[in-house]
Amino acid sequence: MVLISVNSSRLTLKNSKPYLERRPNYHRISNRSMNKYFFSLLLSMACPVAQAFDVFAGPKTGSIVLDEAGHRKIYENIVGDNFDVFRRLSTINGSPAIVVLGRDFQYLTLAAEHDQIVVDCTYSDTRNNYNGARITTGICGMHWPLNETYSDVARKHSNHIQQSIFSFDTRPFVDGLTSGSFFLGNIDDIEIYDRYPSVETLINASPKKYIKGPNGCFDFDNTVGFLVFLNKDSPELKFLDLLESQEPMILKRMSHDDLIKLAVDECWKADETGSAGK
Repeated sequence: MVLISVNSSRLTLKNSKPYLERRPNYHRISNRSMNKYFFSLLLSMACPVAQAFDVFAGPKTGSIVLDEAGHRKIYENIVGDNFDVFRRLSTINGSPAIVVLGRDFQYLTLAAEHDQIVVDCTYSDTRNNYNGARITTGICGMHWPLNETYSDVARKHSNHIQQSIFSFDTRPFVDGLTSGSFFLGNIDDIEIYDRYPSVETLINASPKKYIKGPNGCFDFDNTVGFLVFLNKDSPELKFLDLLESQEPMILKRMSHDDLIKLAVDECWKADETGSAGK
């Protein structure tokens, strides 16, 4: 529902940035000895894989190398500046990842399968240009081979989910008629909301996530939470991944069982729209 434009005189959004607005100071990968990443991928949190391998800067600018049990494969045009985006090797929970910084923010975890690099999870941190809402989502279990078009492919999969969830009407909130709480989705009987305490927080794309369950609620305050879906073809919301550290990037995966243990605090009252709010 298109109700608020970035050019609106009431709410100007074009100069606002996502929460992770400051580009992390990712160190440039200058040589193999100083920047070689060794990843033991026995993870218990987001996007786990089970095979150890090396990923490091390749011999040509923009290239990376997969080294898996002595077998090496070079991927070209994967990192480095590309038009208006900035792409770097990084880590998520200690596993290999690519960070893409541009108009929005993308984080892709990598895995090794059958002597090739595949993208396992894609995370996106952006905003809806029409209603001002911040969008933080992830899709895991992708398993598609890495190539130079990876950013476009990741964005395509993310856009469908984002448009279906984050296109709610913020105009009544801006006009002071309703609270700034908006329902995002549910993991079984746990409901997930974004709450904007003020119009300023909407302009700054700084919502507070909270959950509501059968036994109460829990407010994550300023902690960034990614709605994580499984199955890219028929996405199902399964987890809430909490950002514990930006650099290095650490995500804490919260399942339904984890969330329901937290959701025992007093809940907010329901407003006239049916959204939760004080």
